[in-house]
Amino acid sequence: MSGYQIALTDGFQRARNQLDANMQKAVNEAVSKVQSGHGATHPHKLEGTAFVAFGVNRNAFRVICAREGQTLLLLHVGPHDAAYDWAERHRVAQVGEVVRVRRMVIETDTPAGLAPAEPDVPGPLHTVRDRVFARFKVGPHGAVGFRAIPDSEALFEVAEHLDPPLGEALLALSDDPDDVDAAYARFVGAQARPEAPTLAEAIHAPVNSATVWVPPPGEEALAAALEGELPAWRVFLHPSQRRLVTHRGKGALKVTGGPGTGKTVVALHRARWLATERFADDPRPVLITTFNATLARQLGEPLAQLTAETPALADRVAVVSLVAVAQQVLRAVGQPATLLVGEAVEAAWREALVHDTEGLGRAFYDAERSQVIARAGAWTATQYLKARRPGRPRTDRPGRKRIWAVIDAFEQALLSAGGGDGIALAHRAAAAVLAHGVRPWSAVVCDEAQDAGADELRLLAALSRGEDGGIDPDRLFLCGDGNQRLYAQPVTFASCGIEIRGRSKRLRLNYRTTEGIRAAAVRHVQGLPIDPVDADDHADGPPRDPLTGYRSVRRGEAPVSRRFDDADGEADWIAELASDAADPLLVLAPTHRWLDGLAERLRARGLPVHTLTRQTVSLAPTGITLCTLHRAKGLEAPRVVLAGLGAGEPRWTARVAIPKDQWARQQRCLLYVGMTRARDWCGLSTVGGAPQDADAE
Repeated sequence: MSGYQIALTDGFQRARNQLDANMQKAVNEAVSKVQSGHGATHPHKLEGTAFVAFGVNRNAFRVICAREGQTLLLLHVGPHDAAYDWAERHRVAQVGEVVRVRRMVIETDTPAGLAPAEPDVPGPLHTVRDRVFARFKVGPHGAVGFRAIPDSEALFEVAEHLDPPLGEALLALSDDPDDVDAAYARFVGAQARPEAPTLAEAIHAPVNSATVWVPPPGEEALAAALEGELPAWRVFLHPSQRRLVTHRGKGALKVTGGPGTGKTVVALHRARWLATERFADDPRPVLITTFNATLARQLGEPLAQLTAETPALADRVAVVSLVAVAQQVLRAVGQPATLLVGEAVEAAWREALVHDTEGLGRAFYDAERSQVIARAGAWTATQYLKARRPGRPRTDRPGRKRIWAVIDAFEQALLSAGGGDGIALAHRAAAAVLAHGVRPWSAVVCDEAQDAGADELRLLAALSRGEDGGIDPDRLFLCGDGNQRLYAQPVTFASCGIEIRGRSKRLRLNYRTTEGIRAAAVRHVQGLPIDPVDADDHADGPPRDPLTGYRSVRRGEAPVSRRFDDADGEADWIAELASDAADPLLVLAPTHRWLDGLAERLRARGLPVHTLTRQTVSLAPTGITLCTLHRAKGLEAPRVVLAGLGAGEPRWTARVAIPKDQWARQQRCLLYVGMTRARDWCGLSTVGGAPQDADAE
């Protein structure tokens, strides 16, 4: 018997990755045999369903598939009875080229994973105007009905009953309501098709690339696909993301979007496209950078997946932190480039404070340096005397001169010590680029740009600048989300020499987090003033709420909230969660103090605990992984607990180096970031007691 062409769905990979290592190996071997047509493993029809299945090893496990001709679309894998039950409750639906695996909801059954959308969550077409619908021959009354569709599941159900061209167009609009032209192109293209595509044809369509993967022919390619862990799916692009990867513009391009919308995936693919297409003739590598070394290491894993089949491409893309970028520039021109931390910085402050005739103290000068000088790029006495100081204590011109004497002494002390802190290295490197023309990279891609400091943004602008003084076309690509700002002082890109007005794109579909978790997380940041990162998006008119249209493609329940009288009660609950499921559990705490105590309590209960540090990149494959909320950026897990809320929460004190209003915003953003690390389930644990001082990072 001849073999099959195999295609994998994200649901199959999720189910497979929940099995133990031995069973995963058995699944891989069974799939390979079916592909090759060798051995006794063959798909057979499942009674009462539209699916086929084949067995795994001698265990009672089954792989559920959709079959068309010699094509097999792998949908699910699990124990015999559970797998057949899954098959009875699901179907493969198709609207033109769009393929989806859908759950059939029994009238008396409301599964946890299919909780209806909350009534106050706008539907996927609610922003589409009458004149846009008119392009698709939909009148005003029809437009009202389509705008009232509550969620993506309901929209797909409606689309199945429409003419395929209109159904495909509405699905495209729901994915990217800003790109009406792309939806209209799908509409026209679908009308021109002589006949509807078969399933075997449709799975190859780019519109399905976020949920279906068709490996290249050959057993080796299939084996590599099956060995891939769930993060491998993050390197596949939805069409709305793909358009951003290959976008050509006049200068810098910015991409924003909420957690889980694929900004990092887009950034990685953009870097590959820049290296292989846009600047293929430039011998310099493309730079991918982000605000700290931990996140830079995390970017290395998916980048390795993208370059696995083209090893030479790995040399065309460099991934380093923003501090390392500054250091490389400074070393290239022979300037001191050591990153000074801890005692070295303290010693520099002690030397500088000898000049403190005002008696203002280190905290004042530290804040003045970060909130005024760095923010404004005022690194000379003349610039500082003219700099605006919003939110800072008023002082006259002579007072400013005395303040500058301390700041300048601190800068000189850092230089004498052989380097600088992150701020000093960045502003010196930016000056070196402009003075010496040092540009080691052909183009720059920056992820998590909202947490890049003002001088770091000026450095990126300098590295991307052309002969006319402006940023060269396609030399700078920025990804970020103002609601995830945890570190840097708020600053507009324009004030740092990066003009992106009219050159900003937004991603709206959350592929990671279920709708219930997303909606609960958004409530923590809803109503906050629009961050400067999101405020300079448009060429005209007021800035739009960055959360408008942000929604998840998967249904699911809201987070579970629990309150405990003491820390032991919380530890008992987390221990129970860890024992009840095979999925790894990520536990986030507001402070290192609470994290360390929780780790001790869990170990005392006999649980394996893995604590992330700045040097570790990945979660433990099993058991419990702990880290602070600040450290959670870039992580994701099937289940996430936010622990120590209440008793473990930090509070603002005079020692905190940012204004109280900014700090309060940061705390809300931390909850938003933490909750959206969860893919399927999220728990919130509140413990009674008084808040503690801010010691999170």
